[in-house]
Amino acid sequence: DLERDDGERLWLPATTDRPPPGHRPSAGLSFLGHVEAAELDRLFAGAVCVVAPAFREDYGLTAIEAMAYGKPVVVCRDGGGLVDTVVDDVNGLVVEPSGAGIAAAVRRLRDEPGLAARLSQGALETAATYTWDRAMAQFSDALERVAA
Repeated sequence: DLERDDGERLWLPATTDRPPPGHRPSAGLSFLGHVEAAELDRLFAGAVCVVAPAFREDYGLTAIEAMAYGKPVVVCRDGGGLVDTVVDDVNGLVVEPSGAGIAAAVRRLRDEPGLAARLSQGALETAATYTWDRAMAQFSDALERVAA
C-alpha cells in the first residue's frame, strides 16, 4: 500500500481504464487507460519513478522511454528484456515479483531523494546510449551474422 496522508496518487497509464479483477478500490490509485503523448509527458515529468512489472517482456522499450525522462525504473527479476535494460542500483531497482517488493522500491525512491537523484542520472546516461546510429549498427551486425 503506497497511499500517504498528503494525498499522493499513483497513476497507471494502461490499456484499460478499469482495475484488474479482484483489485481493492483505493483512493490513491487511478487507472487512466490510453494516454495521449502530451498527457504522458506531464505524467512522466511529475513521476518519482516508473514501474514496469511485466514479465517475459521481449524488449525494454518502456524502460528506455522512462529513462529518457530521467526516471528510475522499477522492474521485477522475471521481467525478461526489462532486466537487460534496468541495472539494479544504477538506473533503477530490480525487485522480487511481488506487490510488496514493488511497493518497497517505490517507497525507497520516494523517501530517499539521494537515491532517486543518483538513479535518475543513471537513467539519463543509459537512455543516451540508445541512438538510431547504435540501432542501425546492431541491425547491420545481425544481418552480417545471418548472411555468414
